[in-house]
Amino acid sequence: MQKYQTIWSSNVTHPTAGFVAAQLQDSGNIFIQGFPNNTSRGNGTIIWQSFQYPADSVLPNMKFILNNNPEFRKVVQAWKSPSDPSVGRYSVGTNSRFFQIIIWDGDRPYWRSGPWNGNIFMGTRYHNTGYGDILINTGSFAQEEVRGMLSLVFTGANETLLPRYVITDQGILAERWWDDSKKNCGMPRKIYVTPMLLKRVCAKEHGGMEERKLDKWVCEKKEAASLQSGVQGGKQDGFLRLKMMKVPVNADIAEWFVGLNPDQCRKTCLANCSCLAYTHDTGTGCMRWSENLIDIEDLSPGGVDLFIRLEQSELSASKRYDFRNNSDCQYHILPVQMESSEKGACKVEGLGVNWGTQANHKLPLSTVVQLLKDNGIQKVKLFDADESTLSALTGTNIEVMVAIPNGELAAMLDYHQAQKWVRSNVVRYNFKGGVNIKYVAVGNEPFLKTYNGTFENATLPALQNIQNALNEAGVGNSVKATVPLNADVYESPQSNPVPSAGRFRPDIADVMTQMVQFMSQNNAPFTVNIYPFLSLYGNPDFPVNYAFFDGGATPLDDNGIQYTNVFDANFDTLVSALKAAGYGTMPIIVGEVGWPTDGDINANINNAIKFYQGLLPRLAANTGTPLRPGYIEMYLFGLLDEDAKSVGPGSFERHWGIFRYDGQPKFPMYLASENREIYLIGARNVQYLEKQWCEFDPNAKDLSKLGDNINFACTYADCTPLGYGSSCNGLDLNGNVSYAFNVYYQTQYQKLEACDFGGMARLTMKNISTGNCNFTIQIASSGLRTAVSAACFTITVLTYLFFRV
Repeated sequence: MQKYQTIWSSNVTHPTAGFVAAQLQDSGNIFIQGFPNNTSRGNGTIIWQSFQYPADSVLPNMKFILNNNPEFRKVVQAWKSPSDPSVGRYSVGTNSRFFQIIIWDGDRPYWRSGPWNGNIFMGTRYHNTGYGDILINTGSFAQEEVRGMLSLVFTGANETLLPRYVITDQGILAERWWDDSKKNCGMPRKIYVTPMLLKRVCAKEHGGMEERKLDKWVCEKKEAASLQSGVQGGKQDGFLRLKMMKVPVNADIAEWFVGLNPDQCRKTCLANCSCLAYTHDTGTGCMRWSENLIDIEDLSPGGVDLFIRLEQSELSASKRYDFRNNSDCQYHILPVQMESSEKGACKVEGLGVNWGTQANHKLPLSTVVQLLKDNGIQKVKLFDADESTLSALTGTNIEVMVAIPNGELAAMLDYHQAQKWVRSNVVRYNFKGGVNIKYVAVGNEPFLKTYNGTFENATLPALQNIQNALNEAGVGNSVKATVPLNADVYESPQSNPVPSAGRFRPDIADVMTQMVQFMSQNNAPFTVNIYPFLSLYGNPDFPVNYAFFDGGATPLDDNGIQYTNVFDANFDTLVSALKAAGYGTMPIIVGEVGWPTDGDINANINNAIKFYQGLLPRLAANTGTPLRPGYIEMYLFGLLDEDAKSVGPGSFERHWGIFRYDGQPKFPMYLASENREIYLIGARNVQYLEKQWCEFDPNAKDLSKLGDNINFACTYADCTPLGYGSSCNGLDLNGNVSYAFNVYYQTQYQKLEACDFGGMARLTMKNISTGNCNFTIQIASSGLRTAVSAACFTITVLTYLFFRV
């Protein structure tokens, strides 16, 4: 590496730290250096340097640091404008288990370089400006490993030119330089000017690749790519070779084999039935994909050869392939610009989420609404009709299902009360720019067996009164009343336990038939909650693989139809029950479906990922079920963890969220696509309490009431992660006590007296989380913001009503 001269030094002696100097090198690097023996002679220790903390520019010898902890992700941050150095919307950083440079637009990936293979970034074209090395040229970066962190160091090849790379306020990574021989600045060159491009090749349900949703895709004729016929995978297998391509965006979750040569890489793909594509490069080795290929691009000259696996029937005799009709021309998917998370092919059009609010510390409503928008969620199901929540949803055009809780069903038996409810919670918001209410959920699983018939007599009359009130108010054509029901309202007889034998439960068959008849007359859907997890939880003999979608379970044969998962079997049991009642074509909404991530031995992150990785591609492909193929409208359960929910059904009840309590994603998933590499986007600007924890004091003398204090803490806070098979089950005694004390302390807004427990607790500034067990820092209260939001909405409504009159 080039040696640089110090051109200025502070030469200051610190009374305690010895001789410390702040120095400026002719490279532009400012660093603080400590010297031994209180003298500036010799090699000192660099305490801090600006080149590891860049602003909007990358200079020679600056470092990109790879660290998967987002708190330590070093980024180059754009200015707000050329004349305003405050923080702008764009930034540059790294991610993935091998280096990849990312331009971020806020929290969204905007452009990526492709992985670093030791010489180049594989997602960029080869070129040279003549003014020194650009990011993609061999030798412009060198890889280092310091203190367990990898970094790439940018260097310049021409000593007469001083290059730098700037992320502009427009999201452009531009090359600029100072020509020392001419004493002037060269004209800036734009290196990366386009947002991330989403080209999608989608996996077929039964192997091979296909293009889906053609109205959202663009195709271009291109010279035929060469094809290699596969033999190890059988007669049906072959590979379409796409030359000089950008490695797909989901390189992070590709299978990665460093030591394989190209032929071995090809053979491993052929031998694995789930392998859909592979690529090989001397730097990164063998990468293979079992999921959709996202952000592929022709990079000639540059890129790598990408081999897509196809069935022989999809390959023409001339070894040319068209993604649509096997014509004589090769079709290549062109870019679709990612302007927001709502765009792109393979979108799950019918997907919504359940938004529950039973939490001790709630995110601000505006934050949650922004979370919905950032993740492209266009449908939300509520469990009430809270004014503050609906005010936050005003003007978003997010489709909403409001709800009447079970405890209010009896009141709806009075038609005047039903009319009042409809006016206050539906008609009130029915104006241009209001709330897009589409459904009213009358109760929630009111016929659940554990309710022992409590709501059976009230549910149907309440449903009728609400729908009639909607019709009378003039909104019945666009707003439908439905009843979210548990899957226990139908069943198959023990003598013939197959989906085609499905019937409504005998004790409620009459009321169910009347309900279905009424909803059908009003063109309302049947809403059912299906939980494969509960099938597993409630039956120790239930086959585990049957709860998932990967086909690993022994199929259930029903007159030649093979059911390989409980979701399809459950759904089709309902289809059969509706058919038996005379309403076989009635629309069905899956009101709740999901997988919890804590509180039980089967409730964990890995199982949740496995479940959603099976469910979401089916939704995107409109696979449906054997008896009801095609589109299914569905709401995931749920959006956020809720630490104040009842644990009567099980400790897992507080852990259904795809996001944590603070709106941060638990695992990689993309609600608007069947691809799992484009991660969920977390809540923005979350305000937390102070970074301090309450822990057990092992030096406490009187432990006689330790058990009482633990019970007290866990009565008023959520200790479910401590249960058997849960995330914190492996803690020792001190750890269990500390967890209980801390969760109570956080729930009580870190009040000083909440970390006492008779002198058995103490505060610590050290994060005492361990392994998979997270000792949380709670979020700050959102009560004030909620009140302000509701007040603003009230003003909006009053203004609308005033001008309407």
